[in-house]
Amino acid sequence: MAVTDIDERKLEAFIGLVATEIGAAANAALVSIGDELGLFRAMADGQAVTSAELAARTRTQERYVREWLAAQAASGFLELGEDGYVLPPEHALVLADEQSPFAMIGAFQSAGAAIKARERVAERFVTGEGLGWHEHHHGLFHGVERAFAVGYRTYLVSEWLPALDGVVERLEAGGTVADVGCGHGASTILMAQAFPAARFVGIDYHEESIALARRRAEQAGVADRVEFVVGSAGAIPGAGYDLVAFFDAFHDLGDPLAAARSAASVLAPDGRCMLVEPYAGDRVQDNLHPVGRFYYAMSTLVCTPGSLSQPGRAALGTQAYEYGFPLVDNYRVQYSYFVDRGGSEYKAPWNQIVNNARVYTPDDKAIQTPNSDTPRVTDSSGTAPRSTGTARRPTATRGTSGCRTTRSSPGAAAGRCWAASAASTCWPPATSAAPGPNWRRWPAPPGRDSCCPSRSGTCRRRRASRPARRPPRRRR
Repeated sequence: MAVTDIDERKLEAFIGLVATEIGAAANAALVSIGDELGLFRAMADGQAVTSAELAARTRTQERYVREWLAAQAASGFLELGEDGYVLPPEHALVLADEQSPFAMIGAFQSAGAAIKARERVAERFVTGEGLGWHEHHHGLFHGVERAFAVGYRTYLVSEWLPALDGVVERLEAGGTVADVGCGHGASTILMAQAFPAARFVGIDYHEESIALARRRAEQAGVADRVEFVVGSAGAIPGAGYDLVAFFDAFHDLGDPLAAARSAASVLAPDGRCMLVEPYAGDRVQDNLHPVGRFYYAMSTLVCTPGSLSQPGRAALGTQAYEYGFPLVDNYRVQYSYFVDRGGSEYKAPWNQIVNNARVYTPDDKAIQTPNSDTPRVTDSSGTAPRSTGTARRPTATRGTSGCRTTRSSPGAAAGRCWAASAASTCWPPATSAAPGPNWRRWPAPPGRDSCCPSRSGTCRRRRASRPARRPPRRRR
């Protein structure tokens, strides 16, 4: 390319962007050091400090602290005045207060730990193999817990659970909950503290996380009502749960459809299942913002390799769109992180972050489309969801002791219906109650029995062929 073909302003702007990125990458490690040594917390009073004063407060060496302070000021994390360095109160809410609803320090810890897998992930680019969650540095487990626990503390009890019809009342009366992919148990313990009459089971395949979760339950004084077990999302132990929850874990599964069917099979009559997932737009173009960048990076290093390490290899990724899976019988809640580009606070390189709790009901009019550049997902029989590339509307119905699931499709107007059940080939069984008013009639996916429930609860089968069912697959 001739020099005359280069847009110098565009080149200069990109060089500036790269310089910013290099500095941000290096400073991320220093932010984690500041978190580990309590440097930010020692400045949380908002008063100016010198390097000598901060070193004395934190019992660290002044010469190292001097360089660290300069790096934070150059990064915009601290302000430099005549009397020394200041951590503004707004910044302290993000960096120095673990209980703040704006805390983001855990994201630095998780990102730093994920980067440690760089060489092994590079190998997987060539071989196509996966990298399990358990194969990462332990800092990832703690950082992810800290990052997601912020949202759980802020919204789980106050907004998410009340958004599910009847769940709060059932838990107050002594219901049961399965928290699938519970990790260190942050979400499980929060619910147990809020509902002392209920019982909770936290499930995760990672033995080290389960061991720590049990210790956390003892420390929180809820061990008598909370049980943590090593198990698979595809074979959830127990039955009769009033609530089955997947908190930021569903996209990590190798076989999410098997997990959804397993969740449906263990729900109590009129039970609910809750999915909490990072928000994603329909297209990559919709996710090209700072939050989307972080999620794509973590997806490449952690979530996608983790799913590829499991049977099923769905590899949804962190920014997976809601594919319209035949999910469980419930109202679906999605916790959304997204950037408000049209908001008055928008400005590069960061933006206003908005938190949404959205409940999808059978009457929801929102239209969603699959990511065109993301592989289709197959269920445990190897069958891909039908009508890829066609707009779908997420729907849900009231739960029952069986598995009655719905999804929207262009064929809905034809008056057909379908159901997926681990216990029977056709919904509803002869012993079940008649379908409620929210029941929808959709076309059957390829290879599935299709039936339409009558008011008497009987079932008319539309197709007899059915592929052999494989055993449930392990998560992560």
